[in-house]
Amino acid sequence: MVSNLVGGYAGSTFVGEVTVGQDEGATAVYVSYDTGSDWLQIYNTSCLNGTCQSVGFDPAASGTLISPRVVERSFGLIKQEGHVYEDRVCVSHLGTVCLNNCSYFFVEQFTLGNNDTTPIYPANGVLGMTRGQPDPNLLPVPEVGPLIVPMLKEAGLADFSTFAFYLDNSAGGKVSWVDFNGFVKHNIKNEAESKIIWTKMQDSFYWETTCQGVSFGEPSSDNSFSFKKGSKIIAIFDTGTSFTMIPDFYWIQYLNILIHKIGLEDSKISQGYLTFPCTE
Repeated sequence: MVSNLVGGYAGSTFVGEVTVGQDEGATAVYVSYDTGSDWLQIYNTSCLNGTCQSVGFDPAASGTLISPRVVERSFGLIKQEGHVYEDRVCVSHLGTVCLNNCSYFFVEQFTLGNNDTTPIYPANGVLGMTRGQPDPNLLPVPEVGPLIVPMLKEAGLADFSTFAFYLDNSAGGKVSWVDFNGFVKHNIKNEAESKIIWTKMQDSFYWETTCQGVSFGEPSSDNSFSFKKGSKIIAIFDTGTSFTMIPDFYWIQYLNILIHKIGLEDSKISQGYLTFPCTE
């Protein structure tokens, strides 16, 4: 089992340390473990609370330049420009589990759709952990970048291309683990392995499945909201965000049931937000 200590930033993302480079050129890089993206991405700047600074990472210190020309990567409203390098990457916080000749994307320019050039992650980069299947619904079908998880198996450092996240609430939700090669039984509440629910994933770039409804509170028919009878919507498991999102055409219906269930008074729905008076 390969485990890495990670911390939850503001309770929203899993952020941990990987080491890139060899010998004196090795540098600790704090990355967001993101199941919604591919590649190991390293930014030339890090931003927190609106303040940005250079991370002091030099890819040429021990790495090999793979793409002399600038590489552009776009997904959604995000556009990235940079170069591909190859180097030694260690994924354990102990620095003992390492991949030699691992490709990564060094991001030198980051742009959102509104021309904001501020990286969106409070870390030095992103470790992509997406499912990695080409999505035939996207044309042209995008090329999937290198993924650390299957690379660990291919290198004989893990038996399975699997991983598990564990959130430790005893430290205020700030200290967690990511386990490569499966899950650790004693990290499950009461070690109740039988309570694990296995969900079939679709062949997609993302960890994607179908969903027929949602529930709030205890899972029961009274606390459940079903989407249109016989219909299913696609749900994506994305550790890069803390949001649980519902299609907008179901949102008002869902809120009305929620308002009735918990007995909210003087509530108002405005521009997609539910507001109500707060009392102590």
